Parts: sequence; C-alpha cells; structure tokens
Amino acid sequence: MAAFQSIDLFGGAVKAQYPKNFIDASELRQIPDHQEVYLESDGFTNIVVEFLERPPDLKCPTDVDAALFHLSDISEDDELLETDVRSKDTIQFQKASNLAAVSIIALNASSSSREASLEERVQSTLIRLLLLRAKNATDILITINIPLTSEHGFGNDGKLDQALIEQATSKADNIAQKISETFEIVDESLFAG
Repeated sequence: MAAFQSIDLFGGAVKAQYPKNFIDASELRQIPDHQEVYLESDGFTNIVVEFLERPPDLKCPTDVDAALFHLSDISEDDELLETDVRSKDTIQFQKASNLAAVSIIALNASSSSREASLEERVQSTLIRLLLLRAKNATDILITINIPLTSEHGFGNDGKLDQALIEQATSKADNIAQKISETFEIVDESLFAG
C-alpha cells in the first residue's frame, strides 16, 4: 500500500491525502483555476480535482446520471473513444458526509480506427471518477486516471490484459478510498454564489 501525504488544494480551501509520489502539475505547466492536477512522479497516473457547473436536473435527474454526464463530457472530445462503465455506486465521503457522492469505474479505449473492437484499442485509460454534489449548483469532480498503453495494458495477442486492468483498478480503488476518507472542504466560501 502506498504512503500518503496531506495536500492543500485550491489555496487550502480543500484538503485531502494523495500518494506521496504525486507532484503538483502546476509546478510544471499552467493549470486552469477551476482545477488541481497531480501527477505520479514515477508513473503515468494522475488525479484531477475540478469544480464544474452542475448539469440541469432535467438532463440528469439523479446523482448517478450527473456522474455519467461528467464522464461523457470528459470523453466527448475524442470521436474514436469508447467508454465502458464497469461500476457505478453512491458512496459517502467521511468529512463531507452531508454531500451526495457517486463513484464510477470506467475504461476509456481509443484507436486509430472506429472498426477496432474495445479489446483491440491502441490505448486505454482506467478512470475512477468521484463526484461530490456541492452547494450553489457546483459539482466537485475527482478523476483518477491510469493510462494502459500497449506496453503494459495489452497481452501478446493485442487484447487488453485483464490482470493488468484488475491491478489498475486496485490502485485506483486504494487512492479513491483514501481521498473519500480525507477529502475535506475547509472554506465553504469557495461555493459562495
């Protein structure tokens, strides 16, 4: 199990614990004000926290629908991307238990051709998406992204290696568990409307 450290997000308005081997991406490149991005220093995993406008209730009548909406929004820029939702559940954040929360595990796969099957895609990313429904029509979206490239996510036959998918899922689950235990909104004025 990875060692974790406390991280101040959004100028200390939010706190959480991330693996110690993750670094703040803003030290390397410019990040939009509504996002915090952390990169694995010795791998390819990243964690993105962003504040987004809540989708309209008519479009997303449930919290799970809202999480699926945000997942599709992440994926819609790539027309050759296919998303396989593996699980979707309501969850609880220990230090934000008054907010509705949803967890989704999905596999995004893209290729150079629309004809390629999901198992034959060139690159896949395991996504563990956590959604917190905050005040003033704000959604807090936390995504843990673990790329699975041809070097470590596919077997010799060119198909996704299920053991490595399970390994990536376990890694994402461990990070998501720690975030759900430690994610805390310290400054509610962040959501003043």
